[in-house]
Formats: sequence, structure tokens, C-alpha cells
Amino acid sequence: MNEVRIGSESEYIKMELPSVFSSEGWAQTSVEIKTSHFYGTLSPWVEARDFSIFANSLSVLYQTLKGTASFATTDGQITFNLEAKSGGRIEMSGIAWSEACHGSKLEFKISLDQTFLQEPLNKLVAHLLAARERA
Repeated sequence: MNEVRIGSESEYIKMELPSVFSSEGWAQTSVEIKTSHFYGTLSPWVEARDFSIFANSLSVLYQTLKGTASFATTDGQITFNLEAKSGGRIEMSGIAWSEACHGSKLEFKISLDQTFLQEPLNKLVAHLLAARERA
């Protein structure tokens, strides 16, 4: 299974990277969120472009250590931002819903170091390149 994890072993968000999307560009994926005291999973519907937009903004954030990289599904079931702070710190914050914008809601914040961005960025880029070759 191809997945990307942003964060440490103890606090992270992990997303499955779908290898196949419907003809309309949708796929259901798996997301896991773990903070120091909470853990949750959900299965949102994502569009292929959600990952492209996120990879582009994450690349800029990683290279400049300025601004914000954002991931959001169209229906808002999972949204999160990685924001550059001083000294190479990154603050990830987001909201996850058990269903598309209703049901149980988890708001989370995770503090990271910039070194936690390179591996997920590399995996996202490789996944997107492979998807283009398959198309």
C-alpha cells in the first residue's frame, strides 16, 4: 500500500495514496490521525487533484520555509494545514469529520520540525509521477 505520513512516530497524519481513481477522478482513501491523546481513522472520498494541489504547496513550503501548505477534500471531511513558523518549526492543524462535514469532529494540532516534510513530499511527487505515466 502506498501511503504518506506526516509527523513523528507518536503524532502524525497518515494517508493512503490511491492508485486508481474513477473516470470522474474520485477514489475512497484511508486517513489515520494520531496525536498524544487521540487516535482516529476515516475513509474520505478524494479527488486526484487534491494530492496535486497539496504536493505543490508542500514543495513551496519545504523549499522556502514560508507560508502554508494545505490539504482539503471537496466535501471538507478532512482538511489540514502545515504552517511555517520561526526556526524551521512547522505547525500542522486540521479538522476531520466522521462523515462528510457532520457526525463526530476531531480538531488537531501537531508541532513538527521541517525535517518531517521531505519524505512525505518525495512520496507524493513519486506517486503523482507514476499516476501520470499510467494515464
